[in-house]
Amino acid sequence: DPLSRRPIWALATGYYWARRYDEAIAQSRHGIEMDPNHWSGHLGLGLALEQKHQFPEAISELKKAIETSNDKIWVSFIAHDMALSGDRAGAEQIIAKLQRLSKRTYVSPWLFAMIYPDLGDKEKALTWLEKCYKRREHDLVFSKVWPMFDSLRSDPRYQDLMRRVGLPQ
Repeated sequence: DPLSRRPIWALATGYYWARRYDEAIAQSRHGIEMDPNHWSGHLGLGLALEQKHQFPEAISELKKAIETSNDKIWVSFIAHDMALSGDRAGAEQIIAKLQRLSKRTYVSPWLFAMIYPDLGDKEKALTWLEKCYKRREHDLVFSKVWPMFDSLRSDPRYQDLMRRVGLPQ
């Protein structure tokens, strides 16, 4: 179905994970043109824009994804962008917010793990990824394709974790 959001979002995600960011941006914008009130296009566009270091635009799109999905937990993507852009204080503020939220409701350890690599804290990133493994978090199976974990790929502990998850080297 050429008018369905799902294939458009899936293609944009595939482009993003393949590091084909210009194509991910184009596909996400196409999805937004079709349905500006659906979260998937805004999320895909925000994630691809961050990899092009267009941080204000990326954060704006991620905020739209949060608003249209009504899923506040995705604020971790904004924290990741802040960390990547050098806004350490902003990222740490969101981490603190997620920690407070985790006292009232479940917050996946993956949401913390994705922020720490770009804060330069490999130890905390790996600690949170190990928590993901122990809790059998489904997001862990995508760790090899998410760009936010690129800085961990050469670490033997990360490689061991990927092996235990069952992801080939």
